Amino acid sequence: MPALAASQAIVAEPVAPFVVECQQRQLAGFPGVCIECHFDPSQFRPALFAELAIAQPAAMHRAVPARQAEFLAGRYAARCALSQLNQPDADVRINSSRGPVWPGDIRGALTHSGRSALCAVTRASCLVGIDLEAVLCARTAADTQSLILKPAERELLRESGADFRWGLTLVFSAKESLFKALHLVVGQYFDFLDAELVAVDRQRQCLQLQLLKNLAPAFPRDRVLTLHWQPHPVGILTYTAIAAAS
Repeated sequence: MPALAASQAIVAEPVAPFVVECQQRQLAGFPGVCIECHFDPSQFRPALFAELAIAQPAAMHRAVPARQAEFLAGRYAARCALSQLNQPDADVRINSSRGPVWPGDIRGALTHSGRSALCAVTRASCLVGIDLEAVLCARTAADTQSLILKPAERELLRESGADFRWGLTLVFSAKESLFKALHLVVGQYFDFLDAELVAVDRQRQCLQLQLLKNLAPAFPRDRVLTLHWQPHPVGILTYTAIAAAS
């Protein structure tokens, strides 16, 4: 199926008014497809799961409506993305850690923030991460900076000319994308301070994170991984497609 232009709607009317628009988003350097779904949480109804034939996990029955709406929009974006890889009827289940289980040889990741849900998928032999974040408010930035950044990382952001809250959000989002890409493969927990920002290229909109601990044979301490970002109406979108071996 040919790729769609970034502004070309895939669907709108069949699930209106919950899904406002669903379109392809171009991600520079990403070897697959990314679909973005704009949705209206106020128009969510639990019956939409059945109407759209999207499985609702047991845990989701107990979630608040806003969380159910995010989950449904993300799975709808996943369905649209998988249809671009000729898997229109594939169901994205959840695993024991509540992460997505992708069909066959497909790798992917999901994110949502505000009224946007995105899904990036590929058949390339790589690990996928994607994350969308609103720029942190001043209080949250002050309260969380020590959990996200080491002093050297903050200095690197300052030297790059980045605004502090924007830069902190960028690194937070990039480390979230990294975790999504790696956590099932490495089989262990790692936190924000286990990867360190070592380079920022604001012109090319990419950055590099260096692992500070051994996570797996393919992901040893000191391995450097590249991630990309884009500005987004919500805030900052980061993403990566990482080769499993160095």
